[in-house]
Amino acid sequence: MKEGFFPCGSHRGVDSGRSCSRSPLPAGEVLTPEFWIRKLPDPDEVILSEEEIAAFNLEIRGRLSGIVLDLASYPEEMAGEELKRLLEE
Repeated sequence: MKEGFFPCGSHRGVDSGRSCSRSPLPAGEVLTPEFWIRKLPDPDEVILSEEEIAAFNLEIRGRLSGIVLDLASYPEEMAGEELKRLLEE
């Protein structure tokens, strides 16, 4: 390997922006809110009202029942065994 060549990862705390992972999942800068905020022409623009967000969430939970859950409908605390059972369903 060439001296000073760093194909991925970081060197001396400077992120190269490259990932060595072969994962199909996104990595790096795309996982930060700032990446997506910079792409918006008006990031402070309100695009959905509270009511529209609630309706959208309800629609998604209905369409993807069993995959997307309403966590607010669960108790704040539950026994570990109960949580384990729910996660294994």
